[in-house]
Amino acid sequence: MLNDWAGLVEARVMIRAFVVVLSVGLAHPAWADDAPGVCGDGVVDSGEQCDEGGDTATCNANCTLPTCGDGYLNLVAGEECDDGNHATGDGCTATCHVESGYSCVDAVGLPIDCVTICGDGIVAGAEACDDGNTRDGDGCSATCGVEVGWLCSGTACAAICGDGIQVGGEECDDGNSQTGDGCTPRLERDDVRRRHRGRQRAVRRRQPALGRRLLGELHDRASTGVRDAGMRDRDASFGIR
Repeated sequence: MLNDWAGLVEARVMIRAFVVVLSVGLAHPAWADDAPGVCGDGVVDSGEQCDEGGDTATCNANCTLPTCGDGYLNLVAGEECDDGNHATGDGCTATCHVESGYSCVDAVGLPIDCVTICGDGIVAGAEACDDGNTRDGDGCSATCGVEVGWLCSGTACAAICGDGIQVGGEECDDGNSQTGDGCTPRLERDDVRRRHRGRQRAVRRRQPALGRRLLGELHDRASTGVRDAGMRDRDASFGIR
């Protein structure tokens, strides 16, 4: 009978010890030490390189270290862009700064893939030209492509004489550079050119008559000694004292 009582007490002690161990294990299981932490809680947990609760000069908000070329833009760390590489000529330099002629943010300042700015006067990326505006009809289109009938180099465009396409300031373009066919190599119509030459000849013809008239007036003034205000003004205009 005594032995049975001692065995019962021992069983109760063993059960109580088991319950204590079980409760401790449930409160802090062994696998909890290896569980991933919460990024942004300010505590560097397993799998996190840093954790400062957001973007800082030394930590990204995703709990990685700021590194140019990692594809994560951290403005606080001094990055202007981060396209995930260290190449140049794509809008974002190897040191994560925006290249000339590109924009790497949208209208509200959010980061985007870098794109060229058509109309800024800088030929960049896939732009064939950039004349500093977004107008059509001047050789470089509103999307910075060379228009038909034009030849562009950088920011300057000129009409192609003799291609048969009349553009810009061309008065004509008959598809050749010959003379005597109505359109000169200077892209002037022959009739316009003839009128211009005719005006020049008329001016030359009038010049001798004008000279004779002025000499006659000077002779009359010398003989009469009259120098009125109107004649003095005319003298001044011709440098006569």
